[in-house]
Amino acid sequence: MSIARMLIRLLLLVLMPLHLAATTVHVDASYSSNGIQDSKALGPQPTIAILVEFRDLKHQRSKEDIASDIFWRLNSYVTEASYNVSWVVGDLTDWVELTSESSFYGRDFGPFIDVEVRALIDNSLRAADPMIDFRLYRHIIIVHAGLGQETTGNPSDIWSGYMTCKPPLHADGLLITNAIIVPELEAREIDPLGIYAHEFMHSLGLPDLYPDSTLRKSKHMEAWDIMDKGLRNGEPKGSSPAHPSAWSKMLLCWPVRTRTVYSGSIEEIMIGPLESRTEYPQAVILPIVPGKYYIIEVRLRVGFDRSLPSRGVLLTAVDERRTPTGGMVKVVDADPSTPHLNNAPFQVGQHYIDEPKLVRIAVTAESGEGFKVLVDRMIPTEY
Repeated sequence: MSIARMLIRLLLLVLMPLHLAATTVHVDASYSSNGIQDSKALGPQPTIAILVEFRDLKHQRSKEDIASDIFWRLNSYVTEASYNVSWVVGDLTDWVELTSESSFYGRDFGPFIDVEVRALIDNSLRAADPMIDFRLYRHIIIVHAGLGQETTGNPSDIWSGYMTCKPPLHADGLLITNAIIVPELEAREIDPLGIYAHEFMHSLGLPDLYPDSTLRKSKHMEAWDIMDKGLRNGEPKGSSPAHPSAWSKMLLCWPVRTRTVYSGSIEEIMIGPLESRTEYPQAVILPIVPGKYYIIEVRLRVGFDRSLPSRGVLLTAVDERRTPTGGMVKVVDADPSTPHLNNAPFQVGQHYIDEPKLVRIAVTAESGEGFKVLVDRMIPTEY
């Protein structure tokens, strides 16, 4: 071992008192991602927005207002988050009236929400079919009059979502298998941009990352990813949704700069911010075993990420054996004393150790270009 490397290791040992122990033997393996091959999340995203109202509930917002939300604000979000490799284009219909009342489409039955959601999609497609050619579009957004159940709590309202049609519906010779359903407005003065962006990310290929109903007390990504609580970031809530995390962006094949540090290595790395293009790595991947790894990223309060609860070096632990809502991707909390992840990023002088997995991380410096992080994956040596 060189003298320089030995000095770096000694510095790291001073910063990091060893406090984890385990008997498991860990095998080094290269990072493997189930990323979307030939990603449909690249390039223009042709979108048709179908505006629907009901016999008992008419729209409050104009066609021009909805067009602004989708083709300006949502497009701005997608363009920024993707580093300009994906953008929203398309058209929208006039407001069309469906044959049933809103409560018919929104009604719940026991634990099942919106049991007539397929009818809502089918009726919307039929109403819009004379006006549009569905063969021109990749994404379908149904914007309905009224509020979303996710913010009203009213079981007769329609819950927003990215819906799957089984069996598929038909339009212009196509099999329609998916559609986004969102409201024109949200309750409690919540900005609908957050839910528009969240559901559009589903249509691009991202899964939900919030805890499922059996893990409600668990902390996964919270405000740090739009596929968790990050869709509500901003003031008013939802006006500045969080960027997808590094894991999510890589899944979409967006051009995140990466570096992989394997067991047996030690490196001090300048990590650039995830929010914008940079010459530095934006995601440092630490493989553990196949399907398990850490990702180090830097998050700053800029652009649509301006409403993040804090800034710094964010560490996520990935276990691909879990489901996305079962904790596949979880933030490692730098401040576990709090019941939330608002202070999760590591700051200069802080460190993290997972000794059995040969992971030792110390944040050593901050500059205008990002954060310097010392990553030590060397096998422990007696000195």
